[in-house]
Amino acid sequence: MNVLDTPRPTSDSTKTDAEYWKTQDPYIFQPAHWFFKDFAGRNTTQPQSVSLNPDDQRVGNEPNPVSSHGRIFRFNDNLGFILVQFMRPQVWRVRFQSTNKSPTDFGDYNTRTIVQNTLTRTIEVLDAAEQVSWHVELKEPCEKYYVLQSVVTSKNKENPSRKVLVQLWIHRDPFKITAVRAIKAQGAYTQLPSFVPVATDPVLAKDLSIETPPGSRLAIIWQTKDRPLQWLGDTATVLAVEKPLNAKYTGFGEQGGRTMFKDKVLMNYFNFDNMRYNNVYGDGPYSESEPLYHSEPYWIEMNAHPGAQSLLATFVDNYSDVKVDLGLVDSTQLRVATRFNSFQCILIAGDEVAQIIRSYTSLIGRPQLKPRFVLGYHQGCYGYDTRAKVQEAVDKYRAYQIPLDGMHIDVDMQRDYRTFTIDTADDKFPNPDEMFKKLRRQGVKCGTNITPVISCRPSPDKPYTTLDEGLKNNYFVLDLRDIDPSAPTAEQQVSLNFGGGNRYFKNPNRSDHLPCYDPSDDYRLRDFFNTGKPFRGGVDYGDSRGAPGHYPNLNRKEVRVWWGKQYKYLFDMGLEFVWQDMTSPCMAEGFGDMKS
Repeated sequence: MNVLDTPRPTSDSTKTDAEYWKTQDPYIFQPAHWFFKDFAGRNTTQPQSVSLNPDDQRVGNEPNPVSSHGRIFRFNDNLGFILVQFMRPQVWRVRFQSTNKSPTDFGDYNTRTIVQNTLTRTIEVLDAAEQVSWHVELKEPCEKYYVLQSVVTSKNKENPSRKVLVQLWIHRDPFKITAVRAIKAQGAYTQLPSFVPVATDPVLAKDLSIETPPGSRLAIIWQTKDRPLQWLGDTATVLAVEKPLNAKYTGFGEQGGRTMFKDKVLMNYFNFDNMRYNNVYGDGPYSESEPLYHSEPYWIEMNAHPGAQSLLATFVDNYSDVKVDLGLVDSTQLRVATRFNSFQCILIAGDEVAQIIRSYTSLIGRPQLKPRFVLGYHQGCYGYDTRAKVQEAVDKYRAYQIPLDGMHIDVDMQRDYRTFTIDTADDKFPNPDEMFKKLRRQGVKCGTNITPVISCRPSPDKPYTTLDEGLKNNYFVLDLRDIDPSAPTAEQQVSLNFGGGNRYFKNPNRSDHLPCYDPSDDYRLRDFFNTGKPFRGGVDYGDSRGAPGHYPNLNRKEVRVWWGKQYKYLFDMGLEFVWQDMTSPCMAEGFGDMKS
């Protein structure tokens, strides 16, 4: 059986026209097994060759800043453009977007993952901090190759020097990228893949020379397959990379699995409220393929050259749906796929893990040192719905002399599931400031869960200022939709979900497909569908727990500032930390695909 011939779940068949048209929506979630199989059977675009035009490196009469440390290459046959650029002397990035119609469509702005707004500024700041001077050179040793190389130079004017660190050999036809650098040996090691530069001109050959100290030699540290880039329309992009025979891979962020190192597996990066870790594949936390709550498509390749100091990290800078084929379909290749938006793949070369991590965190930002108490033992339980229950749990820990540093009080503390509130009724959490002070005296710091949904239930007894301010200032996501012509009305909408390894649908027009809130909810999709009103969803904790609500539009700076101010009341009461819970947005199944 082909490795991608995983049978679709028994519940995958559609029963209504609305469900059928939902499966044709290109934006729905697809498990990696289905995605790679479908992608292979589609009419994708796959460029054969590249060329370089100096005019493509300009915006009007000025140099395009994206080409200061790289170049924009043109796919022949008018198939678009690809940008290859260095971010640091041993870090390079491959950028592509099928919708780019002109080389000027490549901008200098970073995604929000990268520190500083532009790559130009990122390089300036890091060069100053690291006290390094470097630049990128373009060489053309022969008709077959373009070479981009990072060159570190000394600031000593009396004794100038230059040192080539990494070369990217770009094969014109068939298109292919090969990264080369000198790597150090650690005692005996196996024969390394060698790479012999091709240059007949002696001056050019000298410029292309990479210093190889004793015990080192040139080696291929990363290379793509021939014609490695494929894309489907204006959506999915796949890059195929050579997978060294001896390589081991670790990292991958919050993914399941049984071992630290992964191989011959397909992975999904898709933020998903995946309770029990078994919704998509039904295999539980042992499955490397199961998409979990957050995504870090970052991994380190080790042992590609046994016995040598050579590591390579990959980071896929894309916020949509990312897929990885780690040698499952073809044991000689690793495929990286982004289903939507710009493809940006960052490669980081280094001698050791610490160097790789320093380079990586210099680009995305380094975490702050955490307070010691977060490393202690913490207790949390859904159901601590009174102050007495919280106090009893802490007292029991102390009575049995079990260390306890933190107590997590879930949404039970809120007033009728209103985010940023505390229910101060006598039978709930009266005098919360007093409660937190007492627990602190016992050596326990308290936190609570914040779920990114704002209840829209009326609050006649006590004003809910977060809701009132959000509505008054238009801070919530609006129900304005990109209408699918095959399902243009509210009555034709369904949501797609996975559970227990099966795909199924929910109809937001049916009350039995929506949360059973207490008190009951009079939601009707047609009252909100594409009206421009605040989008109406809701959170469902099960057993009638939860509330309908709206969602803050955190893409807007003023909304993020306002959202941050909502925590003040909780901290003024004595809360010491926050658990940013669920996904964003957090939604019951009937209101949106995959609870989002």
